[in-house]
Amino acid sequence: ILSFFLNHDQMQAWGWRIPFILGLFLGLFGLYLRRKLEESPVYENDVATTPQRDNIGFFTIIRYYYKDI
Repeated sequence: ILSFFLNHDQMQAWGWRIPFILGLFLGLFGLYLRRKLEESPVYENDVATTPQRDNIGFFTIIRYYYKDI
């Protein structure tokens, strides 16, 4: 799309920066949405009723279960 509006010299000079600037704004907007939007009640209920898993470290698994792996 940019190559339609900008010639080769303009793309080489400054036009290549435009997608990065747009990506920055899109990323900031996505971060804002993730921070400010609330989760759905169905998801929160599902998380609340899901049993917690045990946290077993990687080295514990290797140490005690290496034959099973």
